[in-house]
Amino acid sequence: MSDDDHENQPGFVNPFARATTAAIEAQMAAAINIAKQTLQISEIWLGLTDNQLENRILDRWNSLLSKRSQKKSAKNLRDILLDTAADLKKIQDEQVKQRCKEFITENFDRWETLFIKKLDSFDPNDICRCLWAYNELDRKPLKDSVNALIEHVNPSDILSREQATRDKRIIKTFYFYAINELRPPRSFMDRWESAIKEDMQKALAGEIKMNTRQLTNFMWSYAKLAIEPPDEIISIWQQLVEKKFEKYNKSDVFDPYEKATILWSCAVLNSLTMRTAFRDTAKLVYKYITIEDIKKASRNGLFQNLSPAELENLDEEEIKKRDKKQSGIKRQMRQIYTACLWFGFESPTRMPASTEITSNKEIDLKNAFDQAGFIIDHSHSWIAEMTHKTDFCLNVNGRIVRIERDGPRSHFLREIDRNGEIVFRGYNGATRFQTALMNKLGEYVIRIPRQESDILSYNEISSEIMDRLGRIIANHPPGVYELDIDLETMDVSLNQFRLNPLRFEAA
Repeated sequence: MSDDDHENQPGFVNPFARATTAAIEAQMAAAINIAKQTLQISEIWLGLTDNQLENRILDRWNSLLSKRSQKKSAKNLRDILLDTAADLKKIQDEQVKQRCKEFITENFDRWETLFIKKLDSFDPNDICRCLWAYNELDRKPLKDSVNALIEHVNPSDILSREQATRDKRIIKTFYFYAINELRPPRSFMDRWESAIKEDMQKALAGEIKMNTRQLTNFMWSYAKLAIEPPDEIISIWQQLVEKKFEKYNKSDVFDPYEKATILWSCAVLNSLTMRTAFRDTAKLVYKYITIEDIKKASRNGLFQNLSPAELENLDEEEIKKRDKKQSGIKRQMRQIYTACLWFGFESPTRMPASTEITSNKEIDLKNAFDQAGFIIDHSHSWIAEMTHKTDFCLNVNGRIVRIERDGPRSHFLREIDRNGEIVFRGYNGATRFQTALMNKLGEYVIRIPRQESDILSYNEISSEIMDRLGRIIANHPPGVYELDIDLETMDVSLNQFRLNPLRFEAA
């Protein structure tokens, strides 16, 4: 139990309070501070073994199991998460690290419940630092927690100029928006881009250090949110990436995950902006991507490395761990393959097969088209070059029209409107990139958002709408479109799908 834990217990009396003079208290406090600093310095110089780090992590999370855990302060909860993330990074043995993550997973709901209860006691910066730690621990906020978190993150509070120069961790706030697919307001972007530009300029001058993961997540966030970085920021970021690759044979280099993610991010942003800067960086990263990256990443723990006897003896927990790792490797392969397809590079890896899940809503929409007299084409679902299966296809006068039904959580960004409500608005970068690829391959694609899908599937006058839609589809040239139905007039239109980056309204 930490000192803070004791101080929060009923009846606790600080022994220093019995001292007769303030001078004695000050001397004792100073002595304790010196002792603590000495201990911290000893840890730095001597280092802790993996098992010692594991025990320290387990002790922190075990403290949540007692009845006293309800009395933990916001600071206690913050430190549990941030210190755990820091210790996990120091652990070298993957098995020890995995054991720690499993124990954290078992107890995470308890931590998050306390975290949400005490949000009013956190400042916005600490919330963002905790959400950064979520990612380091391979966690995402529970669905019910996200809205509460968003309400407590006020960009104007986070990114004051004074804070931004004092605490470099503040740049992680942009990543918070990206992992939660939340479109940031213009007021945030103005402040954040000013802070990150200053940081990157200092990193380029060698005044501060910016590691490969920060550079990777920085550009991934722009791609995920479909936002085009300003010219100067692109230029500085590109120079920092190039400097990292100049010392490729040394320790401070991009790992396979980072290379795949940067390549994909460049492809997404190039598809939205057609900026040559992203193609140039993609060429640089591509030079250093080989199939060995995938093999290296998958060597420790995928099923194909096991004998039949070893496979038979795997328990359920081990299978879950390996499945999760295999999913990560497949995502990496998918990023590399689709980026190479976009840029016209020869991919060092094949496109892994993906599990296609058909929702009841997709079936309802397909049945609505079928009942309206459209010809459902079952033979052209797959786009071979992308190994992507569209939800279903129509055959309209001999032309194949691909239909994609888009639910809000997988394809759209969220935004906080002027009334403080969270609304779904604008396709995310991943969906825009997928659509850009289909457009490049000459496909005729219609994306149908959930609201329009429900009108076509369940509205009493959907047959009239379907008649109008049929005539529109037949007369439109091939391309990528988004269906729009006016709820009041029931007017139907196919709008050119927006492949360009998001624009910001005044906040």
